[in-house]
Amino acid sequence: MSNDGGASIALVMFGLMAMSASAGTAAYFLTREDDEDTPTPTPTPTPPSDIKVVTPDSIVPSNCQGDTKIRKKVCHNPETGVPFDGTPDNCGPGKELWVPDPSAPGYVAAVGDGTCEGELRDCVSECPAPCSGGEWKTDPSDFCKIVSYDDSNPPQKIETRLDGTTSCGTGVVREILDETRNNFVEARGLGSCTKTRVGACSVSCPSGMSPSSGCAYYANRQKSANGCMRLDANGNAKEYKTDGSNNVACGESGKQEYFYLPINASGCNKLSEWEPCVGEPCPINCVGNWRQASPSNPEGWEACTGSCGTQPERQRVYHVSQEPLHEGAACTKTHGTIEKENCGSVQPCCEVGAWQDGTCNANGYMTKTRTLKENSPGACANYESSEVDSCCYQAGDWKVDGSCEEKEAGKQFYKQTIAGNCPSGTDTKYEECKNCVRELTGYRKQEQFTWRSCFKPNVGCRDATGCKTYTKYKITQPIVGTGTGDCDEVSVTEDYRGIACASFDWTFHPSWLRS
Repeated sequence: MSNDGGASIALVMFGLMAMSASAGTAAYFLTREDDEDTPTPTPTPTPPSDIKVVTPDSIVPSNCQGDTKIRKKVCHNPETGVPFDGTPDNCGPGKELWVPDPSAPGYVAAVGDGTCEGELRDCVSECPAPCSGGEWKTDPSDFCKIVSYDDSNPPQKIETRLDGTTSCGTGVVREILDETRNNFVEARGLGSCTKTRVGACSVSCPSGMSPSSGCAYYANRQKSANGCMRLDANGNAKEYKTDGSNNVACGESGKQEYFYLPINASGCNKLSEWEPCVGEPCPINCVGNWRQASPSNPEGWEACTGSCGTQPERQRVYHVSQEPLHEGAACTKTHGTIEKENCGSVQPCCEVGAWQDGTCNANGYMTKTRTLKENSPGACANYESSEVDSCCYQAGDWKVDGSCEEKEAGKQFYKQTIAGNCPSGTDTKYEECKNCVRELTGYRKQEQFTWRSCFKPNVGCRDATGCKTYTKYKITQPIVGTGTGDCDEVSVTEDYRGIACASFDWTFHPSWLRS
């Protein structure tokens, strides 16, 4: 009866301790869902050989368009933008971003500063919940045994089967969860579900045999939930504090406690031990940028390209050189993300220059020419590089037509030969008479000259300064006649006054007098 009573007490102790161990060792396994389910954008086709690099021009921005949508960003917190990972503090109702599919028919890329923001749709990231219900049963493939550990490093497990012949007493046996029960509910989200555990068992001893003695543990040694602790100056683990101030930081070395759950501790030489440990890995943030980015091209745009006659485009590709690790910050774009935008102006397949006038011929026609530049073979086949056009030809051989007219006193009327499309009146003009055909009266010109006579050695006619100034007058008027030469002026009267010396210095002082 004492054995049966001991087994009952052991079962009660095991139940409480197993529940405590189960609660103490329960953990959530954290995972992070990247946008792996977002389809990879279709690679840009290789452009044809007639691609031309063009200079960007002023662009009117517009957003991308398309009827077919793909998921751009997984379910996330709409307030912080952080993706849900299904952990207790990062789950629940959220939003996911859907944008037009660039590989689908009818897609139109954003232009200039236009965006491709897409639309936000409702989603739910299920919060973790452990499984419940079911019924625990002894694993038929296991047996009742005593589990202990030796003093080696690391300790090695020793199992002694209680067969009721050579050994007997209280031990442990593996139990499995019966999920066929109607009350069983599977875990949700990232919730855990323990489906095996260690339970207590008892094997009756034959008459006259005492129960097996020694240290008997319920299960494998357990890792303390206190975590990896910092070390003091002597290399020993510091005392655990509820605020976590004595726990190691990421990447820091310390010591971790492991403990045992005995059935009977009287035969156990130790119930816990400390082993070296290292804190959780430090977060590593994602590192990414646009390919071909440089100080002169920080946005990483590739060359602006396109076939003639179509809107040229440029693109950039996002490259992730370091994926985030250990809950590090994610990149703003996924690896391989391609963005496109319109750039530059549409380049004509045939560049037609302006017409250039040629020489106007005597028949009133000239040949005009222009340059043609083909940006695609045969593009200028329907354009002419030269053509004949009418023009204003003026021979420049002016002929006298009529006489000097009264209304244009002293003017002569001229006419020349012209051909082609000349403006009206360009074949006539009035100029000063060149052929005198009648007398012009009422005009005369008086020219006054001053000259100076200076003494030379042995020559008389000198004043106190050695020089004297004299005045000379010449009266001229147009010739009268009908000759064909130019209308010259001749001297008809000369009046020399005060001539005294033979050496003269002439200075011209003109004036006009009306008779």
